[in-house]
Amino acid sequence: MFFNVHDACQLFGLLGYIVSYVLLNPLFGPMIRSHLKILIHKKLIFTSYFFGNNLFIFASPLKRYEEKEL
Repeated sequence: MFFNVHDACQLFGLLGYIVSYVLLNPLFGPMIRSHLKILIHKKLIFTSYFFGNNLFIFASPLKRYEEKEL
């Protein structure tokens, strides 16, 4: 199965978003104060997205190298 590096990183970011949403869902949220929940949620989304994009930037030369091999 062949998949794009960029797709993998976007998937990673989306997975991070989903995990952060599920962890901080209102269903589990009552134990966390609402303003704190929102702050943590935003930070998790940003971190997962940022890390996914950085992973893509790092992996791009590797992808180009693989294309040269073919």
